Amino acid sequence: RRKISRNSLNVNWDLGDLSVTSITGYNRFTAESVTDQDRQQPGSTFPTTLVSPTSVTLPIFAGFGSQKHEELSQELRIQSADEGRLQWMFGGSYYYLNREQRPQLVIDSSALPSGVSTTDVLARFPFVDLSGGFPRDLFNSLPALNELRSNTTTYAVYGSASFDISDRLTGRAEVRYTEETKRQRDPLVSRDQEETFDFVTPRFTLDFQATEDALLYGSIAKGAKAGGFNTPNPFLPPEFEAYEPEFNWTYEVGAKTDWFDGQMRVNVAAFYVDMDDIQITNQVPGSIAFATLNAGTGSSKGIELEIAATPIEGLDLNFGYALADSKFDDAADGSLRALAPPIGTLLPSTDVSGQQLPRTSKHTINGSVQYTHTLSQSYDGFIRFDGRYESAQKGFTSDVLEAVGERFNGNLRAGVTANNWELTAWAENIFDDDTPLLAASTLLLGDFSRLPTASLPTPRIFGLTLTLHN
Repeated sequence: RRKISRNSLNVNWDLGDLSVTSITGYNRFTAESVTDQDRQQPGSTFPTTLVSPTSVTLPIFAGFGSQKHEELSQELRIQSADEGRLQWMFGGSYYYLNREQRPQLVIDSSALPSGVSTTDVLARFPFVDLSGGFPRDLFNSLPALNELRSNTTTYAVYGSASFDISDRLTGRAEVRYTEETKRQRDPLVSRDQEETFDFVTPRFTLDFQATEDALLYGSIAKGAKAGGFNTPNPFLPPEFEAYEPEFNWTYEVGAKTDWFDGQMRVNVAAFYVDMDDIQITNQVPGSIAFATLNAGTGSSKGIELEIAATPIEGLDLNFGYALADSKFDDAADGSLRALAPPIGTLLPSTDVSGQQLPRTSKHTINGSVQYTHTLSQSYDGFIRFDGRYESAQKGFTSDVLEAVGERFNGNLRAGVTANNWELTAWAENIFDDDTPLLAASTLLLGDFSRLPTASLPTPRIFGLTLTLHN
């Protein structure tokens, strides 16, 4: 159950040779949820170390959670508005995010047979008879596993300047300074954490107008992602409590070209990304906790191609292809370490050097075909097909864990438009591709084994939409 409120205000001032822009945003989000944590069919029996005797009907583990997010953002920038050789922009921004989370984990006492005793692990959680369902007042009546309060405050100042070195050559320099403070408090254990991260991220670009229809460019840019804290959890080892920032340098060269008097546009680019202290999030072995940590270095190199053409009036063709070879260079994933006896002892980190970065496809293809035709003086008709192909992705950092195969999603739309209305018939995922969007691995609380889980796509759906305009 979720409630979301989004609000924004954009104001622009034209001051002749200058322009000023203000962007304000305020968002609020509240949610309550119930999750099946054991992921076992009710009534199943298997050996377990959590109850005695060791082969009993598995109790139902249910996760309850309530959370509230509030965020406020303000950006103010001023920039030149004349047509001189020098163009500049200067601005600043403020961002504040406050989060409150209250996760709970309960055990269905109705599923426990008589004569069964539990370990101290289960004793941490309340036992509730859930045979009649999940009463909503449990959100307020049950003790929380933890009660996390966190906030993020970010200040940034930035500026850019571009200068026409000649009629064909333009240089551009941009720089941004960011200071981000993260705070986290767990009232249940009276623990406060605070850390401030600051970094400078520049970008340099050179544009060369080779001909009237061809622009060549090159750019160098630094990117950064602040560090932070993992959600406190009694099962989380201390070494997983915090993680450091991630940085990268991106190098790109490319060309943007027009052909056949503007009837076709072809853009091509080659890039290389050098990444350091890559942040990854996996489930910690032997724990119900997820943790983000820094794995090491990585890189991504590849090419991008975009083609847009209008060979005849009313027919629009678009095609895109991206090749991205993204790998860990020198990295180890601590969250993949295996458990050694006794339970809770972790073996050394897993070396993932040379492995494909998780949740990335080496090949991506997208395209669309749309034809629009005038049906009468008042009506236009159109038909459109678009599709996207993604090659296989890994769900985790290691090749031996879950992955998702290649997938293709196609959509079809056709309709009639007039001055003040539009009627569209549509079909999404028309080939009913059921390849998972994401694969993961979940810990079973009964015997600490791992179970593959997958997030499935929306199946084939059809619809009819009528849009009216004032």
